[in-house]
Amino acid sequence: MVHIAERAEQIAGFLVAETLGANALKRPPSSTMDFDLCWPSGERGVLEVTILADDDAIRWQDQLADAGGSWDVEGRWELRLHSLVMHYRHTERAVRKVVALCNEHGADRPRDLPTGLRADDSVAYVENLGALRRVSIGREGVQVFQPTRAESIESTEPDFALLMERWAKIEHVRRHVAKTAAASTRHRHLFMVPLDDVLPARFFDDSFPAPIRLPEGYEGVDGLWVWSTFWKRFLGWRHGAWRWYPFPEA
Repeated sequence: MVHIAERAEQIAGFLVAETLGANALKRPPSSTMDFDLCWPSGERGVLEVTILADDDAIRWQDQLADAGGSWDVEGRWELRLHSLVMHYRHTERAVRKVVALCNEHGADRPRDLPTGLRADDSVAYVENLGALRRVSIGREGVQVFQPTRAESIESTEPDFALLMERWAKIEHVRRHVAKTAAASTRHRHLFMVPLDDVLPARFFDDSFPAPIRLPEGYEGVDGLWVWSTFWKRFLGWRHGAWRWYPFPEA
């Protein structure tokens, strides 16, 4: 998650600064906020950036990112999880052992191993956790993928503000809102980047209308911004109204 967060901060700083006509100055990692906003008039503000991800996935995604995004093993493999819940260290050890067994016996999946080996605890654990298989393309190592979702668009309430109110109840979102609202400046901006595990299918693209109200839970924030990597524009709440903003030219 670290590399994702760094990229999100770069994008947020650029988009908000260009839209507001300000400069976004990155603060040191030890600071309470991510950016200082500075206008030519001398006015100043702050910008905070937060990633929205499922709580069950945040920790192991961070650990996997620290490992370079994959586990180094012989061959090209993918592990497609059945659930967002994954015990990182135990899973890594089990997957490494199963891949070694598959390479030793010429198997492309755990189920192709000899019958006696399929009773091994690591093999049983991996098969219960997700689908591990050898692939012919991609980089060396084991790539880990989150579970796919079968979801009807009609099953989600079309008001994006209601979704944002659910996000506001997530503990780390509450913390980011609170510290942004507490900043001693006139311009307090919060930029949110939802990952696909918290974004319903209805909002996977940017064809839905902008909300018509400020969602509950974001009081005290002067500017609120939302962008997903699936969208070709971004949402902004300023001066009491939402609108879609096009990407500025770099």
